[in-house]
Amino acid sequence: MQHSDYLESIPDSAKLLAAGVPPMASVLGLTVEEWSFVLSGVLALMFIVEKLYRFWKWAKQKKKKNEDTNG
Repeated sequence: MQHSDYLESIPDSAKLLAAGVPPMASVLGLTVEEWSFVLSGVLALMFIVEKLYRFWKWAKQKKKKNEDTNG
């Protein structure tokens, strides 16, 4: 699996994370408010990273396409 495959599978990872965190957080003694706050922050960060990576990948392809047509 390539590095880009990991970043493109973030939504799947987020689903697994959302399903697994509440039971683990309860075992560790966190309240519902605490683990939901942490979980929402982690998920938001993961989606932001995914969108930034996709934008970077799109910009890189567009630049390469422009270089190919001009050069």
